[in-house]
Amino acid sequence: MKRIVILTLLLVGVINLKAYDFQIDNLYYTVTNATTFTCAVDEGNEVYEGEIVIPSTVTYKNKELKVTSIKNSAFRNSNITSIQLSHNMTMIERFAFYNCGLLQKVTIPSSVNKIGESSFDNCGSLYSLIIEDGLSELEFDKSSHNPFFSNSPIEELYLGRNIVAFISTQYNSLFGDLSNLTKITIGESVESIPSYCFAGASSLRTISLPGNIKIVHNGAFNNCINLKYVEFCDGNTPIKMYHSTIGSHEYSGGTVNYSIFAQSPIQEVYIGRNFSENSYYYWPQDITFEYLPITKVTIGKNVSELTSFDGCRDLQSIEIPENVQVIKSFRGCTGLRNVVVHNTNPPTCGRFSEETYVHGTLFVPSQSIVQYSETTPWSSFWEIKDLSNASIDFITFDYGFVGPVYSISGTVLSSNCAYEDLQRLPKGIYIWQNKKFIIR
Repeated sequence: MKRIVILTLLLVGVINLKAYDFQIDNLYYTVTNATTFTCAVDEGNEVYEGEIVIPSTVTYKNKELKVTSIKNSAFRNSNITSIQLSHNMTMIERFAFYNCGLLQKVTIPSSVNKIGESSFDNCGSLYSLIIEDGLSELEFDKSSHNPFFSNSPIEELYLGRNIVAFISTQYNSLFGDLSNLTKITIGESVESIPSYCFAGASSLRTISLPGNIKIVHNGAFNNCINLKYVEFCDGNTPIKMYHSTIGSHEYSGGTVNYSIFAQSPIQEVYIGRNFSENSYYYWPQDITFEYLPITKVTIGKNVSELTSFDGCRDLQSIEIPENVQVIKSFRGCTGLRNVVVHNTNPPTCGRFSEETYVHGTLFVPSQSIVQYSETTPWSSFWEIKDLSNASIDFITFDYGFVGPVYSISGTVLSSNCAYEDLQRLPKGIYIWQNKKFIIR
């Protein structure tokens, strides 16, 4: 008779060891290329915590290895408070810093060329993000359409490089929830702002786009509900504005701007360069500022062709310097009453609103009054006067300022008054930022 022997293995415990290759100074590493001597920071048996400094190189088995990446989930759910990455780092993989709730500030070196999905999501204390200056593009992993830095309350952002990413919906911004973002600084190497890059930055009040920016893609500043001031800095190259749809038009009764500033209440604009505007789905349209509540436009010396301001009903005055040779149009600017043109030769111009022709005044150089009165469309103005009689007082102030507001007699009415609070005051004359304001 054959006997069957059954061997039973009794497992008294299982030790879950991480698959790293070696450990140096409380950091765990995995060799990524044995030929080129590179390695990556990996997760280990102990939870990372405190201040982390990742070296450029480490020595293992008498071999000097470059530390070039951070592996998937390497610091996930850890207790680190800061991270310093070396300039040998080229890649941060998926979920690398996911749910690092104590991490407050991150600097992405110029050497990093790719960041994986969800790598900095759920970092509930992350207030500062610096993407260092660099000439190479930084790619955000396009395997998912989810935004990056979701649930990470970034307040300050420095963007020093061009970004490659794909966000498919107008309801997501590239950087996730930007409701806390108050300051954006853009470096000299950046040439393009991606679609929906800063959409939903509800605390942002001002933005300055340097002259090196060549393209702003559709929806870049959608739903920035407190964005009041936009500066397009001086530059010699036209800036191309991409729009996802045709903007609303006066004859259709529409009052919403559908360009890169949709639902963003821009009030003051500085234009330091020409615009080249295009639409992804239709023919080119000059709709960047269409139907925005703009009250002041300042035009720089490099502008030869002024883009359209159709439908800007709150605009009351416009001063056009002599370097402007072509003006698109001011149709639908029903509140425009003072148009000051410094050019002795009438610029080529589109239409103004009928209200402006009838109730407004055109101010031009005295020696050019006859020429303007004989040139279309300037001849449609019922009143054309000498430029020396123009009196337009543009008020310049900081929309982000919060400070005391005084009555005309010098009494402090509020010690912490923001621009929005100023607008809610009763009719009267007030002093704010050492300037006189009339609330009608």
